Order: sequence, then structure tokens, then C-alpha cells
Amino acid sequence: MNQMYIRHTVGSRLLLDSVKHNADFDIQPVDGQWQFVIRLADDKVAEEVLKFRDELNLFVVDDEKPDVKTWYYSSDGRVDYDKAGRTLTIIADARLDYNV
Repeated sequence: MNQMYIRHTVGSRLLLDSVKHNADFDIQPVDGQWQFVIRLADDKVAEEVLKFRDELNLFVVDDEKPDVKTWYYSSDGRVDYDKAGRTLTIIADARLDYNV
């Protein structure tokens, strides 16, 4: 399973770790951007992400390439949370792969 982190851009505070928070996620390309759909078990985690919606960095580490990290960024804070379905959706408009 690939691992995803969401960090606050100021200070790099960890807001979500897909393994620690038992969150399943998918990433789909949409019109030159990337849509993250994250299924959460904890509303409080989603609320923290929403609070910092304009200051998010998303990182994905592929299990098959653990020495490469992909950084995604949402420059306009496009984050929504469906509380009933416990689904957090983030649209990222920038992406960069780099070695760790």
C-alpha cells in the first residue's frame, strides 16, 4: 500500500498519515490536476485538514519506489469533506517527484 502524508506548509506539522490514521486513498488525474479522494475513520483529522486548506502539502511514497517521494500542492485550497460518507477530497494543481 502506498503511503500518503498531508502536512501544514508552515512548520511541516503532520495533519494526516494514511497508515497512522487508517485512511484509504485514491489519486486520479483530472484536467491536468490531481484529485485525491481520502476515506477517513476520524472526523477530527478531516477538520484539521479543512482548517489549513490553503496551506497543504501532500506527499505520496510508492511502496515499489521508497526512495522517491511525490509532492502535490493545492494553490487555491480546493478541499471538501463529506461528513456522512467520511470522504475528504483535495484537488492538487502542482506535482513534483524527488529522491529522498
